Amino acid sequence: MLARGFAASGEPELADFYAALGDAEERHAEIFLELARPLVATELFAERVEVLGLREAEILGALPYTCRVH
Repeated sequence: MLARGFAASGEPELADFYAALGDAEERHAEIFLELARPLVATELFAERVEVLGLREAEILGALPYTCRVH
């Protein structure tokens, strides 16, 4: 979202930076899943990821609304 916003406002350097940052974050998610896969039975893995995703959404939804970037 930040990359698109900066691109739309004519700030290509910041757009490129945030696009690269978004790509890196996506790779982190893939790495974490790869590391977790051997720790959970194959038939339970997708269910466990879903449960953790729902819990994460619950936690984030309860946080006060503010500007932040991770």
